[in-house]
Amino acid sequence: MNGAQPQHPFAQVVFPVPVDHPYTYRIPDRFRGDIQPGMRVLAGFGPRKSTGFVVALSHTADRGELKEIEEVLDPVPLFTPEVLELARWISQYYICGWGEVLKAALPSGIHKNSIKVARLTHDDPPRLAELLEKRAPRQAEIVRLLASKNPQAVVQLKKSCAAASIDASLSKLRQAGFVRIELMLPRPKVGQKFENFVRTTDSCNDENLFALAQEVRKQAPRQAALLDYLCQHVGEEFSRGDLAREARVGFNIIEALEVRGILRRHQAAVQRDYYGELEVAPPQHFILNPGQHNALDTIRDELQKGKFATALIHGVTGSGKTQVYIEAIAGVVAAGGSAIVLVPEIALTPQMVRRFRSHFGRLVAVFHSRMSPGERYDSWRATWEGKHRIVIGPRSAIFAPLTDVRLIVVDEEHEPSYKQHDLTPRYHARDVAVMRAKLNNAVVVLGSATPSLESYYNAQTGKYIAISMPNRIDDVPMPQITFVDMRSEPKIIGRTDPIILSRFLRQKIDEKLAKGEQIILFQNRRGFATLFKCSSCGYVAKCENCDISLTYHLKGRLLKCHYCGYVRRATEACPQCSGLDIFFRGIGTQRIEEELKLIFPGVKAVRMDLDTTRGKHAHDQILSAFGRGEYQILLGTQMVAKGLDFPRVTLVGVISADSELYFPDFRAGERTFQLLIQVAGRAGRKDRLGEVVIQSYSPGHPSLFFVRSHDYPNFFKSELEGRQPLGYPPFSRMVHILFKGEEEAAVQRVAERFASYLQPGEAFRMLGPSPAPLARIEGFYRYQMLLMSLKENDLGGNTMKTALRKALDTYRDQHRSRGVQIIIDVDPTSIM
Repeated sequence: MNGAQPQHPFAQVVFPVPVDHPYTYRIPDRFRGDIQPGMRVLAGFGPRKSTGFVVALSHTADRGELKEIEEVLDPVPLFTPEVLELARWISQYYICGWGEVLKAALPSGIHKNSIKVARLTHDDPPRLAELLEKRAPRQAEIVRLLASKNPQAVVQLKKSCAAASIDASLSKLRQAGFVRIELMLPRPKVGQKFENFVRTTDSCNDENLFALAQEVRKQAPRQAALLDYLCQHVGEEFSRGDLAREARVGFNIIEALEVRGILRRHQAAVQRDYYGELEVAPPQHFILNPGQHNALDTIRDELQKGKFATALIHGVTGSGKTQVYIEAIAGVVAAGGSAIVLVPEIALTPQMVRRFRSHFGRLVAVFHSRMSPGERYDSWRATWEGKHRIVIGPRSAIFAPLTDVRLIVVDEEHEPSYKQHDLTPRYHARDVAVMRAKLNNAVVVLGSATPSLESYYNAQTGKYIAISMPNRIDDVPMPQITFVDMRSEPKIIGRTDPIILSRFLRQKIDEKLAKGEQIILFQNRRGFATLFKCSSCGYVAKCENCDISLTYHLKGRLLKCHYCGYVRRATEACPQCSGLDIFFRGIGTQRIEEELKLIFPGVKAVRMDLDTTRGKHAHDQILSAFGRGEYQILLGTQMVAKGLDFPRVTLVGVISADSELYFPDFRAGERTFQLLIQVAGRAGRKDRLGEVVIQSYSPGHPSLFFVRSHDYPNFFKSELEGRQPLGYPPFSRMVHILFKGEEEAAVQRVAERFASYLQPGEAFRMLGPSPAPLARIEGFYRYQMLLMSLKENDLGGNTMKTALRKALDTYRDQHRSRGVQIIIDVDPTSIM
């Protein structure tokens, strides 16, 4: 026992609830010296037992009567002091619970929270149910349900009973002594996976195995076949599954040799690896160009200093940023350090994993949401045990349990997918990366061809180190961009729907196909059409739960909502007037796919969107097949716009550049510019000049003007001039507050009441409350407010956040309402 630990009789514990302070618990004598910050414990919290996180030990308590910690769940801390401090910063900055952040930092499925169960104690349930049937049929129903499964979770009982509430009936059964209510701890949903392995016993060699095979060949030919295989693999270890598959025998044959003492079985933990079968080629050796050398030297200089620094690499598409990351990380690993690489899209992960594993092998771990809970747990555990030194993944990888982190890379740092917007904590992984690097005295490298305005502004003002990579590898020219004004396209006789492929784009596709080159077509809308409308009465198919129209999907003739998932079958006739004159408006990827089949029969095209990438490894399978040349055209949504490198792609076609241009969001122009430059960058590599055709009904829009010449600096200057008078970021801090509930009047009332507790002044201003642009989603009405504080008046936004916390506390104390949710989003990337 550690002699210093008994001096700390109290532990500060946080739980995954929206509370920004820890609770004090007494440490029982049996745990003194064993509990450390960073461990999980089980303790009473409200009416149940919950998993909490120890964040500190203390000598004193703020009150006398304290609950005790009931169980210690970890033998050693799961979090380093640095990650605990990072989680505390996130909770304060993003106004959420400290415990909520720590729960998000762990793989899902390992938490324990007690559940209430009912246990039937009567020894003759059928007789009891019969006696209760006439005077208390609900009690009789509960008895029969418990007789079929005893004990049973109370929540499950409520689902099984037809009544709105069973609490009174359950209480009477409990008072009569027929049922006991208990708290039960379920088993964690994930843990280590164990498999059975076999190997030949020590007494076996190839000679006696061969002799035995000859002896049994007539009576037991399958055993003989297995013995023949084992002759070639004496002493080797196999999982029973692998041995059965490779030797082509059943498990019963393996068991027969185990009984005979030829094979010995044992269990061992195995690591589930999502990318275990990924084909990895040997690393290519590149000679860095001057731009890459300059970037690498700058990063290495900062690493040598051993101090915190943030660098922004503004490198055009195809400038070789990934190789710079690899070379910098190689130096970090050689010096004994660790690194984190964040990527914005799961679709990019296989390519990145291949490149990094080709250089660093099994030192690379991967985290992302497409992995099963078991795969994520194994990847996390192996990293926590020190088996990995590099972690790659989307935003949650920033919490990777690495020690001695010296370099963090945020690739495509401008991507909005780095912002967690639908669950608490609503953090931005790029900004959390900067803070984690600061806590580690590490270097964080942000990379992009189209940086966010905030990051580029920080580089221009000296807060970040600015690194420029203005040239492509081998000085490949930037692709030539041509805009097509779709307003001038002649209408096709007999068709009233919009033109999908312009004459110029069709001509270019023909040219590239004739040369055996490949094409990427981009449209940021999936489905067949975004509007299903009746020409006779004007009926538009809308979602029952959301304030938006349904998208028509050709497969299955389905109408789908892309916000809540609502689905219904499309009818032949109008459901309102029974008219048959139904037409479609808007262009989705399915519709473009049909158009390609019509115009280019026999040409192999593959569609890549959310509908075609739901299966495991679906992203990689599509991209690998396209990379091998199995398809001539890759058609997709944002998944095809970023980071992909296919040497034979010489043409990129953007079907509609206006998809997000007129959204009621101040970042709409910035997002459109970034998306178009990124997708344009997929065209042209090495000796193949790239061409880009962008179709638009607004080719004169200011955001599109700078796309023609890939002119980010002047776009940045123009955008900044538009934002400064309005006080938008990067000149201010912003908080988005969303109120949502099933009753619109209640939502409006809560929003207005909450607004009355805020007192904006010189430090910050308040816009709203008012209905959100998407006023109803998933059956919830939505109101919103924006708080904005100019940096010149409130540099860190602290005055604004202090006022917001006070308003939250006041509201919770005086007007707690379960019917309306209040969602706080600090530094929102979207205000839709």
